[in-house]
Amino acid sequence: MTGLILTVLLQGASVTSAQTASPPVVHRPAAFVVGEHLRYAVKIGMLRVGTATMSVVGLDTVRGVESYHFVFTIEGGVLGYRVHDRVEAWTGRDDLITRRFYKKIEEGSFRAEERLEIFPDSGYYVVNGVERKPSPPEPLDETSFFYFMRSVPLEVGQTYVYHRYYKAENNPLTIAVTKRERIKLPDGTKVQSLKLEPVMGEHELLARRVRAQIWLTDDQRRLPARIRLKTPYGTLTLKLEAIEHVDPDAPTE
Repeated sequence: MTGLILTVLLQGASVTSAQTASPPVVHRPAAFVVGEHLRYAVKIGMLRVGTATMSVVGLDTVRGVESYHFVFTIEGGVLGYRVHDRVEAWTGRDDLITRRFYKKIEEGSFRAEERLEIFPDSGYYVVNGVERKPSPPEPLDETSFFYFMRSVPLEVGQTYVYHRYYKAENNPLTIAVTKRERIKLPDGTKVQSLKLEPVMGEHELLARRVRAQIWLTDDQRRLPARIRLKTPYGTLTLKLEAIEHVDPDAPTE
């Protein structure tokens, strides 16, 4: 579930547009702060089936690089099928490059756990201390993708192609910014949001099997207000229901 909801990417330091060539990526001021905690209601159709969270839990140092520690979780289930997923990432504070990644997945009877050390200067990552695999320049993991998208300029009508997902074979990720829509936040206010539609991989796997949509508030905070996956088995929605410690100096509209 987490791999479907989250995935990322960018080639070196450049972005391409469906309409015109774009200049190198310029990061906006950070839209998030240490301590930010976002909680989501997870629904299948109208039925609530669990809770998800995204958190900036602290700052650590990974091989000499000061790094954000991001955590994404999903807890819930339906009809005896339980989900307990946790993903953690350590991503450079200044360069937004992932250097450490941990994932523990418990979905029904399925269990998986991975610990990754990512070496961007050398172009590879190591799985569970044993297996070495190639990685693109400036790699990002699934969770850090959301924070990356919150830190770069986005324009309605533009399509961006990234080759930064740490698993090189799953690149590129194409993000279309399709429109602005008003989205209700937990406090009842409605704000303009950017609607993004991602497609992963050259063969458009997500386009054929799952239609993914993400709404980011179109303000300094760039909050992921809603995430929706339309699948052959139903629609999965993550709706923001609580916000803690968002930068108080960030203007809204």
